Amino acid sequence: MRNSLPNFSAYNSTSIFSFRLSFCVNLLVYILFWTVDA
Repeated sequence: MRNSLPNFSAYNSTSIFSFRLSFCVNLLVYILFWTVDA
């Protein structure tokens, strides 16, 4: 149990970071397509 806790916290922070990264990428792609379309 002591070994699984750090792994869980690391996975949790990594998933949050990947979620923010994918959100920023999607936002940039949306703005890019919006400016190209306009």
